[in-house]
Amino acid sequence: MVLFSPFRVRVRDADHLLRLLILWECLLAGVYLLTTLTGMTGPIQQLFDLDREKTIPALFSALQLLGIGVAFWFSGLWSQSYRVSYAGFLKFAGLGFVFLALDEAAAIHERIGKYLRHFDWIPRLSGAHGGVWIWVYLSLALVILVITHRRILALWREHPKIVLLLAAGLGIFLLGAVGMEILSYLFFRQAEQSWLYILQVALEELLEMIGASVVLYAVGVLMIRLRNPHYRARQPLRN
Repeated sequence: MVLFSPFRVRVRDADHLLRLLILWECLLAGVYLLTTLTGMTGPIQQLFDLDREKTIPALFSALQLLGIGVAFWFSGLWSQSYRVSYAGFLKFAGLGFVFLALDEAAAIHERIGKYLRHFDWIPRLSGAHGGVWIWVYLSLALVILVITHRRILALWREHPKIVLLLAAGLGIFLLGAVGMEILSYLFFRQAEQSWLYILQVALEELLEMIGASVVLYAVGVLMIRLRNPHYRARQPLRN
């Protein structure tokens, strides 16, 4: 059995998986809204709380990001057989998503925020260390983008539709992880029991999960394409 063989896994299979993932993510958000807005308490509310660590949604998000990291890494490994300049970028992206998975599981960004609260020159959105991690992560992402932009353009020239899907998924993910987080610090965290805050949490986490699913779908399609014998026949192998 060949893993990700085009005769066993096709793009339409990835389509079905994407739909199932989005349906599951909407279900997670729906359960959170139902249990929280109705004031329900007990194990179900605790297990599906989107605003806590070590819950079913948090575990799902961490595994989802880990899956993206593994998919990127294998895409980079398979790309090394061809004369492409973006193989290293794909593996680097894989490591980046593995870090995000660890961050999701261990709340590394919160620890960074607490450590950096002693640096008064770093802008804050609220409180002693509110949102400090956002500026650190955005700055790091900008540096990485500048360094790797040639590799991204090379990937774009060969796989434009996949890059568009990746950009769309990352955009949705960042809208939740950064955009909604900024709004939360500015307007909603002062009243964490209000229905507006609960809706903001649900939307933030839902956008993150859907964005990650789109990224996973895009990388999955890339993997299928790289393992397609017709694609391999068109690409010159490295000596």
